[in-house]
Amino acid sequence: MVAYAAQSQPAKPTQGSTASMLTLAPKQKFIEQSNMEKKDLYNLTDEELLVEKQRLKKSKVFHATAIGFLAGILIFGVVSWSLSSKKNWASLILMLIPITFIYRMLKNPNKNKDLEEVLQERGLN
Repeated sequence: MVAYAAQSQPAKPTQGSTASMLTLAPKQKFIEQSNMEKKDLYNLTDEELLVEKQRLKKSKVFHATAIGFLAGILIFGVVSWSLSSKKNWASLILMLIPITFIYRMLKNPNKNKDLEEVLQERGLN
């Protein structure tokens, strides 16, 4: 509540002032919007749900492309490591980076289950 009051007053950024609180307000808004989206999916109109469906489809295509690209990097790295004459373990350890990104991308689609359920209930598939 203090952040919203500070947000309405223009303040000059000085060291140790309340200007640092102004930078927190957009993050709080984003968190509130993500929680609000989960609750307000049932209140959206069909057109708004179709827009969200298009956003979801674009997101799925991007994630599939990124996962394929990272898997290609991973396969290339492992094959080139196994065929090289010098077995440098550091280069094999670097292959953990694409694995972590792939894991994070595969973990994220659970956030969109609520939207898919609402789309199925309304028959907007």
